[in-house]
Amino acid sequence: MFKFVIYISVCTLAVTGQRADEAVISNRRALEASEIRVVVTSSPCSNETFRWNSEKRFIEVCNGVQWVGVDSCFNVWGSNFNPGASCKHLKQQGVEKNGIYWIQPPGATCPFQAYCDMKTDGGGWMLLYAYKHRGGTKYDLVTALPTSPDGYSHQLLNNMGISAGWAQELRFYCTTSHHNRVVHFKTNNRNIIQTAYDGKKHFSVSDWSSKTEKLTGHTAHLPDATTHIWAVTHQTAGFTDFPFYRSGYHWGIGPKYAPAGRFECDDFPNNYNYDTLHRVFVRD
Repeated sequence: MFKFVIYISVCTLAVTGQRADEAVISNRRALEASEIRVVVTSSPCSNETFRWNSEKRFIEVCNGVQWVGVDSCFNVWGSNFNPGASCKHLKQQGVEKNGIYWIQPPGATCPFQAYCDMKTDGGGWMLLYAYKHRGGTKYDLVTALPTSPDGYSHQLLNNMGISAGWAQELRFYCTTSHHNRVVHFKTNNRNIIQTAYDGKKHFSVSDWSSKTEKLTGHTAHLPDATTHIWAVTHQTAGFTDFPFYRSGYHWGIGPKYAPAGRFECDDFPNNYNYDTLHRVFVRD
């Protein structure tokens, strides 16, 4: 049995419209002026005590008779107080809007913020790669989990400590100002998914050319037209460089061996003169 005293500021998202962490910070002055004394206890329900329900993952207050959930920002799914196990998990809890949420997949040591697409193909997709490249610019690639669909970075699942086997699907999307075709497909191929973990080459040509499902808006030649994959000198490039391509049609995100940079979406040569957008999502 334990008993200790903490001080908290309770906020309601329906009123503030803020994320939980932002709301607590913004209410700090009010809290200092008039603190709320809360006794957190593991003993049986007694009036004016709070507890954390680890099974339901929200805070409960004793009304003198029984424990009831606190309708506050602390119980909102996707806040840092109540992270989801994944974007898909948040979707299953009723989260419907695209945006940045706190999640903690199996293996991750602490919650982190991720962009979740809750609309496409049933929703529940976490953004893993996002490169919005403006024509004429030459920037190095960035290693960090993107928190915007128009970001400029990518991350490997292993770097986030996410458990092997957690990822079940990947979704690829790209557009370019060079033409009107759109690449949009998903795959549950384990060889391709393994590359999302460690960035290494595990896939073959056939994994791209015959084991993907085309999604709404897809009009490109790739991935079905794939005849080639990474060159031998690019075995740890993840989904940058040219993981799948054929003569005249490439998926390329700033290849290392092209100093000028090449960003290609179902075309060649696109190079850095055109606007491009590449995204890769993961779902458990």
